[in-house]
Amino acid sequence: MIRKLNIIAAIHGGIFMLSAIVVTMLNADAGIASALTMAFTLAFIFVGLGGFLYLLPSYIAACRDAPRFAGILGLNLMAGWTGLGWLATLIWAFVDAKKDPPQVIVQHVYNNPANTSCSSSTTKTGF
Repeated sequence: MIRKLNIIAAIHGGIFMLSAIVVTMLNADAGIASALTMAFTLAFIFVGLGGFLYLLPSYIAACRDAPRFAGILGLNLMAGWTGLGWLATLIWAFVDAKKDPPQVIVQHVYNNPANTSCSSSTTKTGF
C-alpha cells in the first residue's frame, strides 16, 4: 500500500511542481503587482487541490489495497478529465476491494491401532 501511495504522491507532486514553475516564471518575467501575485498564488493552491481531487479515486484504491490498482490509476490518469471517467474510476475504487480467499478447514483423523477401547473383541490371525 505504501508503494502505491508513493506512486500517486509522485504524480501529484509533479503536477504541483509544474504549477509552481509556471507561477515562478510568470512572477519573474513581468514584475507583477502584489494583487496579481496573489492571484497566481491562489491558482497554485487550486492546482494542488485540483490535482488531489483528480487523483482521489487512485488514493482511495491505494488505501483500500485494491487488487487492480494499476488499472484504476491508468483509467484515472487517461480518462479522469472527462468527468464520466473520473466517476467510473471512483466507483471502481470502492467496488474493487480485496476479497479474503475462502478458508479450507482440514480435519485430520488419526487411527491409533493401540487404542482398542472401542472394539469389543480382538481377533488374531497368524500365518
